[in-house]
Amino acid sequence: MFFDWEIFVVKLKAFFKFYRHYNIEKTVFSSAKAGQKQALPFRESAFSHKYCIGKGLEIGFSADKPFGLNTLNVAFTGSMDTRFKKEDVKLCGKALKVDIVANGDNTALPEESQGFIVSSDVIEHSPNPIKALVERGRHIGPGGAIFMIVTHKECTFDKEN
Repeated sequence: MFFDWEIFVVKLKAFFKFYRHYNIEKTVFSSAKAGQKQALPFRESAFSHKYCIGKGLEIGFSADKPFGLNTLNVAFTGSMDTRFKKEDVKLCGKALKVDIVANGDNTALPEESQGFIVSSDVIEHSPNPIKALVERGRHIGPGGAIFMIVTHKECTFDKEN
């Protein structure tokens, strides 16, 4: 994958200007109950609604980050008994259902079958992020978008992997 660095820098600066203007994607906690964190409502992303049109996939979805888009939810397991689902229930009172059980770097879906793919805090945990990006790119139709929120790897629970 090759791209024009100057165009990338211009688009990145525009993104951060947009981000600062709308104050997007901040999960806020309050101590409503003594000793327990409770998530306040996470605002839907105006940025994702602008670029994620039609139907798509949400990989590694979470109840605490509702994008409000027309998606099928993809997770590596269909179990509702994982530590991630338990955390969703603890913070939000519910966990979202899994529509497709697959790894984010190997989803058996047709090429160019999705209008967009959205994921938040997922790709930094992938054993092969390049393979995951290529797989996501394979599913996107003409004019589609890949929308990701990525945590710096040094701030993750599995940073040694």
